[in-house]
Amino acid sequence: MKTNAHAGRARWGGLGSLDAQLLAGTVGLAVALRIASISILDAKPLRSDPAAYFTMASNLLAGHGLIDALHQYAQYNPAYPFAIYLVWTIFGKSLISVKILNVILGGLSVGVLYAAAMILFRSRLAAVLAATFCATYLEGIVYTAYVSKENLMCFLMTVQIFLVAWFTVSARRSLYQRMTSPLLRSDLMSCW
Repeated sequence: MKTNAHAGRARWGGLGSLDAQLLAGTVGLAVALRIASISILDAKPLRSDPAAYFTMASNLLAGHGLIDALHQYAQYNPAYPFAIYLVWTIFGKSLISVKILNVILGGLSVGVLYAAAMILFRSRLAAVLAATFCATYLEGIVYTAYVSKENLMCFLMTVQIFLVAWFTVSARRSLYQRMTSPLLRSDLMSCW
């Protein structure tokens, strides 16, 4: 008879202690590379898109809405300024808090991609390779030092891949089971 913990591991493709260690290692690698990028690259002054995102988040924080550096309303992607705004409301307005947000998003992307690969391929090797490629993706590492939306978009894309993987694997279940599954409900909510 399977215990709940065992059933949960089976659902996630057998995520056991070795898998958890490999996942922690690849996420740690991603975080370390991104922190090194912040330490090495000097992304000041803010120009072009980074200036627009920083200004939009600053204007949101000041209560002026999504106005960019050219005084235009939302000519750039609004998701990233909203994410920065949320971080600033919790930790205060600073450039380093934006960079830490990028580090966290990069680490989360690696973890989510690892889980998606485990669901799709049921292979530790595939999961580790996918997570390692994501952790060492040069653009993701470099753009961590900038006020740039690439890390948020990469994270959102890996979440979409995970949800497609989850839905694909769970498609054989009954409609009732799919509708009552917490992860499936979040998948359905993401469609609106």
